[in-house]
Amino acid sequence: MRVKQMRSDRRGCRTWLICLLAIQAFLSPGWASAQETAVDYVEPRVTRQQFIAFIQKLNLDANQRTIAELSFGDFSTAITELIGRLDSQAIAAGRKTVQDALAGKTRLVPDDLKRMRVAVLEVYRQGWPDVDEALDELINGVAGVLTPDQNPLFESAARELRRDILLHPRQSASDDQEYAGDGVDVLALIESAASDGGELQAIDPQALQDVRWMYEQELDAILLQTGSDYRAAKMQRKIAAIQKDSAAARQQEQTAVDLWKRLYELNSRAVRQIGEIAASTLGEPARDRWLDRFDRASFTWLFPRKKPDRQIEWIRRQNLETGKLEQAEGVYASYVARRRALAHQAIDLMVRGRLEFQTMLYSMMDPAGMDDRVRRGLYEELLKSTGEQANLETTTSGSLESLLTEAQREAMRDALKKPDPNARKR
Repeated sequence: MRVKQMRSDRRGCRTWLICLLAIQAFLSPGWASAQETAVDYVEPRVTRQQFIAFIQKLNLDANQRTIAELSFGDFSTAITELIGRLDSQAIAAGRKTVQDALAGKTRLVPDDLKRMRVAVLEVYRQGWPDVDEALDELINGVAGVLTPDQNPLFESAARELRRDILLHPRQSASDDQEYAGDGVDVLALIESAASDGGELQAIDPQALQDVRWMYEQELDAILLQTGSDYRAAKMQRKIAAIQKDSAAARQQEQTAVDLWKRLYELNSRAVRQIGEIAASTLGEPARDRWLDRFDRASFTWLFPRKKPDRQIEWIRRQNLETGKLEQAEGVYASYVARRRALAHQAIDLMVRGRLEFQTMLYSMMDPAGMDDRVRRGLYEELLKSTGEQANLETTTSGSLESLLTEAQREAMRDALKKPDPNARKR
């Protein structure tokens, strides 16, 4: 195979937000992107592990497997060679100079720096047709060795592979406040919820079969239709940010919201249908747990472990008198319920911002240039909700500490100074 050569109060809250925005402006998209190479832009990629999982579903015989492995070898070689060529071209376009300028090792006129950064990104973009061609050859190469009996297995396996390489990588941005379920796979959520202790464990899989089947088909169609557009939109937003072109940035944000909307509405519809099945079969609590699972997957960054979570875990490990432990559990249960309500309120506001105003709304965003209706309406409500969440954490933490002796409080504070072993790896 040969790939072509060229491919405390609102004021305090706002002060805090402004400081963080200033830090973000310094870090992105400048220094954070300084060390990027072609590897970061050659997508979609297929790892050997993903490919093995793909062909294992096809019941290949030894000869077919050998041919498939050779096809993957050709694919890997083509991608490796493409990355090498793109890196060489990026260096020629000034990548090393850009990196040195962003690191403070050399000085460039701002306009020259912007021009060179965009030129480097344009080099990477030229490789996309080559990637697509190589991927098509890989998939078609496997399809070409199948017998008629194996063909029905191929379509299902190919859909799963496309979810792996087109959808799941988007989850890497789940800690960013612009993330709103861009990489959520409801089929994966079902699998997790149906495992031991999950809210869907007691439901007969056949009861979910129709919803699963329709979702899988529609999701695959969306990924095929929008995968290239999603990739291009990411690049265009990055270029608009580098060039400080607010009009282009706004246009690209609207494009990104349009792409997000198709997936989010599909996911929401399937989740609601499954929720109704859970409610009718197992009761309202099962549905609530399922809907909560979807919200957490869609807005992962909105559900971090907070101080009260660590405090209650420490308290449960202590030999406290029963009354104190019960009080602590009551304080924590109230905290969890209120935190969940505030999180859902924030989610509703952010989703409305996208659906009604084509705006990626989140509390840490820069409100400059924002539609007045959004700034004075949804954004103000979101800031208020964010402030309430911060206040809730503070008051709950204080309430939990008040149940302890001074010695216990000091011991807990010392314990919480250590890294959280259960924190999400970023």
